[in-house]
Amino acid sequence: MQGIKKLIGALALSLGTMSFAPAGLAGDDAADYPSGPVKVVVPVQPGSQSDVFARLWGDMLQKRLGQPVVVENLPGAGGIIGAKAVAGSEPDGLTLLYGSTSPIVIAPQLSDPPAYDTTADFEPIMIALKGQAVIAVKPSLPIQSAEDLIKYAKDHPGELNYGSHGVGSFSHVATELLMDATGIEMQHIPYNGGGPLAAGFLAGEVDVVLFDVLSLLPHAKSGDARAVAQVGESRSPLFPDIPTVGETVAPGLTANYYFGLMAPKGTPPAILEKLNREVTEILKTPEMEAEAKKASMVVPGGTVDEARAEVRRDWQVWGKIIRDNKISAQ
Repeated sequence: MQGIKKLIGALALSLGTMSFAPAGLAGDDAADYPSGPVKVVVPVQPGSQSDVFARLWGDMLQKRLGQPVVVENLPGAGGIIGAKAVAGSEPDGLTLLYGSTSPIVIAPQLSDPPAYDTTADFEPIMIALKGQAVIAVKPSLPIQSAEDLIKYAKDHPGELNYGSHGVGSFSHVATELLMDATGIEMQHIPYNGGGPLAAGFLAGEVDVVLFDVLSLLPHAKSGDARAVAQVGESRSPLFPDIPTVGETVAPGLTANYYFGLMAPKGTPPAILEKLNREVTEILKTPEMEAEAKKASMVVPGGTVDEARAEVRRDWQVWGKIIRDNKISAQ
């Protein structure tokens, strides 16, 4: 417990003070960018949340860049197939990756050696959107809060289980992070995606579950699920009275779910900066802010350097959890 807290604190401090500023780059190095169509690889099926958002801001980006912006879906292996395709592309800013936390910092570390090293094979452009996830329990359990959950788990060792979207999913690894930080144990029941997980939870097969806000909301309203904690940096406006675990049982602990925009390693810094500026402006438009709000996500903003620092921190934090708990792809 103390070890993971120290790791997170040390990483946040050290990465926050690092300087990644490129030297000797003229401001007009990206004046002729892009020289052709820009392909944005989304490593999931069409219609998923990241795919929908990529198409929304992609349509706006092509008007600003004066070149087509084409979204291409390359799903498979938890996003690894699409991510590796981008990593192997020319570093000219014409092929980009838009993916969630999983393909950026979790899925590649589920194999030994990792499928790729995001910190070495990609150039982060920005963290485009961040969302909250909520821990819920069966209403029949005498658990009303995060503190109750930790106490119950410690008083009834081996009795609680938790469900996830699958081995190595965000919900799996984030719950393991919480257990490591609080010293509790729960049995893992992996499902094959969100639909089967929701069905299993509602059928009473699962005691504890970590869901995104929108998936959980109707079940919380109907009384079929009881929200007890959130794991993001801040509270979702849809669950304003539910504290984060960082506020309660695990001070300083966050498990961020986000969508990041990445380029292959070696992409010129001026192109990264230009894309950061353009997409940031798009995400701050009333249209995009309204869409983000509907999904209970926020536009964090931030520079290329800040995105790089966050990805490096998360790569180390998630990697430690994966190794310590011997989580591997199946």
